[in-house]
Amino acid sequence: MMRHWFIKIAPFFIFPFIVSLTSCFKERSRENNIIDFYFPNRLQEVKIEANDIIVFMYDSQPVDFIAPIITVSYKALVSPDSRVVQDFSKDVQYAVRAENGNIKRYTVKVRHSSDNALISFSIPNQTYDVFIEDSVVFVDVYRYVDITKLTPIVVVSDGATVEPPSGAIVDFTEPVTYTVTALDGSVATYTVTINKNLSRRNDIENFELIGTQQIFEREGDNLFIYVPYETDVTNIRTNIVVSDMAAVSPASGEFIDFTNPQIYTVTASDGTCRNYLVTVKKSPWRKVGNGPFRARDEHTLLVFKDKMWLLGGWIGGDNHVPEVWNTSDGINWDLVTDDAPWRDK
Repeated sequence: MMRHWFIKIAPFFIFPFIVSLTSCFKERSRENNIIDFYFPNRLQEVKIEANDIIVFMYDSQPVDFIAPIITVSYKALVSPDSRVVQDFSKDVQYAVRAENGNIKRYTVKVRHSSDNALISFSIPNQTYDVFIEDSVVFVDVYRYVDITKLTPIVVVSDGATVEPPSGAIVDFTEPVTYTVTALDGSVATYTVTINKNLSRRNDIENFELIGTQQIFEREGDNLFIYVPYETDVTNIRTNIVVSDMAAVSPASGEFIDFTNPQIYTVTASDGTCRNYLVTVKKSPWRKVGNGPFRARDEHTLLVFKDKMWLLGGWIGGDNHVPEVWNTSDGINWDLVTDDAPWRDK
């Protein structure tokens, strides 16, 4: 005969197991904040902003050997720990670890109540250069900017105030004085000068070779200069005119070898650059002598039957000469006629 065994388990034996299992999976705290931070026995004001802790000191004592008191979230840990000496003459980093392991980092910055520095000066929606030294601020803007209605953004020391305030409309026709007042009332003044020195123009307006005849032509950023056959192009001094306030390199006045084309870079006062390729070409014609005829203008010069022909010309006033000359070598000229079939006028 087969026997069957049954085991009855009382409910009170299961309940403790369930409670224990539930407690094993209890969620750990995620809080990792610094709630309070201060230097004991010092006159101060503390601001905790996101990951920055700014301590404004109202005394003149050093801050290079201080043990701060730090309060953090429940069950969180901070490193370095509270009451551990640190050098706060520079920024100090703290890390707060929550019970679940998440870490949040803080930077502690100490600012003295006497800080009244103008840290930065900017003009929105404008390209500019800013130079700050001691108590002067120089700002370069474009020439077209209306400096009578500027709204500069001014950043000063933490806790300090500035007048005129940041973002206020200011007329910079003349230099403007900005006053920065520290937490303790100490004052520093800054003189801001706006100069309309910036330009985007970087053109070569004229390019001349000194000491030789020439013809100047331009095709976009390619410059062509035609000189007589006899010209020594290996050492020519230049005279270059560029846009107002722009600079050119190589500079105007330098002696340049133009045996090969040269690149000239023109830099506008805002720093933008433009390159030009300058090519000097020698004429295939060369001077071999002076003709026996009078100097003239408005004449015709042509080549016909292996000879060069000079036809007519104007020699000044109402005088037009009905002459025809020719030459086979450019040196020896023959007068074909001084009574060509056209009138003097």
